[in-house]
Amino acid sequence: MNRLKYKHLAVIFAVLFVLFTLPLFVIAVFAVPFADDFSYGTFTVHTRRETASVFRTMIAAVEGVQIMYGGWQGTFSAMFLMSLHPAVFNEDLYFIGPMLILLVFIVANLFLLKVVFVNYLRADKFTSFALSVLFVFILVQFIYSPTEGIFWYNASIFYTFFHSLALTLVSLVLLQLKEKKRSRSVVYLVVSCLAALVLGGGNYITALVTVVVLAFIVLYAFLKKKNFLYVLPVLCLLILTFVISVIAPGNAVRQANLESMNPFAAVGFSFVYAGGFIWHILSVPFLLALLILFPPMIRIVRNTTFQFPYPALIVALFYCVYAASFTPNLYANSGFGPARVLNINVYMLMFFGLFSCVYIIGYVVKKLERRKKEMPRLLSRPTTCALVALFVALAIGGYSAIRPINMSGLTAFTSLTSGEARQFHDEALYRRSILHDESIQNAVLPPFTAQPEFLMFYDISDDPNYWVNIDVANFYNKNSVVLGETP
Repeated sequence: MNRLKYKHLAVIFAVLFVLFTLPLFVIAVFAVPFADDFSYGTFTVHTRRETASVFRTMIAAVEGVQIMYGGWQGTFSAMFLMSLHPAVFNEDLYFIGPMLILLVFIVANLFLLKVVFVNYLRADKFTSFALSVLFVFILVQFIYSPTEGIFWYNASIFYTFFHSLALTLVSLVLLQLKEKKRSRSVVYLVVSCLAALVLGGGNYITALVTVVVLAFIVLYAFLKKKNFLYVLPVLCLLILTFVISVIAPGNAVRQANLESMNPFAAVGFSFVYAGGFIWHILSVPFLLALLILFPPMIRIVRNTTFQFPYPALIVALFYCVYAASFTPNLYANSGFGPARVLNINVYMLMFFGLFSCVYIIGYVVKKLERRKKEMPRLLSRPTTCALVALFVALAIGGYSAIRPINMSGLTAFTSLTSGEARQFHDEALYRRSILHDESIQNAVLPPFTAQPEFLMFYDISDDPNYWVNIDVANFYNKNSVVLGETP
């Protein structure tokens, strides 16, 4: 009966998830390119316009990567994808990028949670799904910067997409360790190796943390006498491509413009910054939302045979891996990264926080069971989930009367219903008509009167020599582009 209730609860949570997430997919229709979309798109857009060949456009992207690898940064696979955003092929298709990135992010998170809870902890699928969909709901609704995490292609493909790829890679490796069929294990190995080749050329935070995670998985497989040799090639390929990315000559050029930190100091300060970031992120609504995860957590750990040994050691390891996500930016510029980087820090904090909570709760529950002490059943019943959910909703509603809450779905819904998003897109189309007018070589673009929170990023300025202005001019073959009132 309890399982049946969790099935109904899982369906209810899924419906709520869709309702709150749908506005994010809808508002993506109104997204347009900004800033670095034009910078990297310049490598490919002219080839696309002149030849209409997808293959030649991809070759142009490779040539652009070669230029940037030697002159600006080493993240080769990320630069390749940045140069091929949908607007390069058709500006009306730019929305596909944000939609796909958000969809992949959701699926990748659900995939890893399913592998951990169902394949490893043997949780029933309804309880696992209820917990997973609630967790991903919190991830999406409390994302640090939706603009840079979803709607601005250049930032979201570089960080959110590669984070999703890392989750997928870890999921495949974990499945591979459990797989008994040789043919399927080989498939996991091949796909994992391909993912590692791409991931190593992505952002340094995700690549570094994934290297550490895979190293621990290899160690776990070795100690448990599992076939760790299936995982070792994946780890080696990831390290190889990561090193190729790190040693790029362009990194030294870029680093000359930044104030770097001693690498040993960066590692040490990572633990301090990680703790400070936790304090910065936590809020009353955020904590209340996390409360609803506890009942399904308790149900999962009660029904598993795993005993959750050495909780202090495991949680400490989780914190160390999470702290590693701050090291690259501390080394590069002696501080926190921009919002798109902080998105990754939040994603990792949430995952390691979830697993820490599950592990601690599991340890407590199993210890009580060994001592033959009864765990309060109220905590594991679906009804409790519903009551806690109601409490959370009322508490957040009451709190929002005092302090505004930036839940991404609600913010997107407001922009849509107010007409702000559509007005912004119409103004962007008017700008585009000026930029496509071949008779205008020195384009003057009117400022946006509508500025939706999620859709605006680095805009052009009234200075034609501002870097964004130059990149927009190059993208559209203009002598200059400036912000001002059109005659």
